Amino acid sequence: MADAPDWLYDGLEKPQGAKPAREWIASVTILKGARNDTLASVTGHLFRHNVSPLLAAALVEAYNATYCSPPLPDDEVQRTIESIADKECQRRGLAHG
Repeated sequence: MADAPDWLYDGLEKPQGAKPAREWIASVTILKGARNDTLASVTGHLFRHNVSPLLAAALVEAYNATYCSPPLPDDEVQRTIESIADKECQRRGLAHG
């Protein structure tokens, strides 16, 4: 995954004494025990903000590969995405298949 452009980091506000955003983002690691819940949360956030399902899946897969240590297996990531998609469709009153 490519780094965000400098102008984006420069525009982020940070509390006094906090790490610069670039350092904080680079230091994020999701460890065993939190990986599935974190990916489910990221997936739900993307769906709630109307990100297309294909893009959301690609972003979650990239997030897993980049930030989870070790990354979850692809089939587990897909099951998580599908589970959250089902819940989001139910929330919206849509059929999902």
